[in-house]
Amino acid sequence: MTCPVIEELERLAMSELDDDSRLRIHDHLTDCEDCSDLYHAVESNLRFGFRLQAAFDRDAERHPSTDPHKPEIDGYEIGVELGRGGMGVVYGGRQLDPSRPVAVKLLTASAASSDYAFRLFRREAEVLARMRHPAIASVIDAGQTRDGRRYFAMELVQGLPLDRYATNAALSPRDRIDLFARICDAVHHAHLRGVLHRDL
Repeated sequence: MTCPVIEELERLAMSELDDDSRLRIHDHLTDCEDCSDLYHAVESNLRFGFRLQAAFDRDAERHPSTDPHKPEIDGYEIGVELGRGGMGVVYGGRQLDPSRPVAVKLLTASAASSDYAFRLFRREAEVLARMRHPAIASVIDAGQTRDGRRYFAMELVQGLPLDRYATNAALSPRDRIDLFARICDAVHHAHLRGVLHRDL
């Protein structure tokens, strides 16, 4: 058989396949080392992600995620908050040397005390640092804020949400498909390295 696609491996890990498909893919995994390695990476990501998300959902109910002050990081000027989730917050800013715009992601105050969150955050930075794709922002630095929270800095990509960009630019159906194909190529690049973006 041909190698299963990543969605099939994810469904296998989540026990969502029928018996025939499950047996067929299991047989293939015993013969294909690359697919077996990818499956174990997918399975590990899912288990870790589900446990962490459950923990942060519980924590978010008890401790709403708020950071009253901008982080202080040596060598950076921190600007406005760009977004936040249950575990992390992202700021726009500028690295001072060399001078360039950056996006700085750091653990929220509530997540910073969790060893579990720390491990996931560090793994995210390490995985992103290995990515080499024109449509995936590169990690350029990592460390600790002055108050001890972990952060990593990435290229700052200026732009609009995809749907707004397509509307504002009056993209033709063909142009939209071409843009979508480029996005899929970046996602595929991540999938080949066992990375699943659960927000897509």
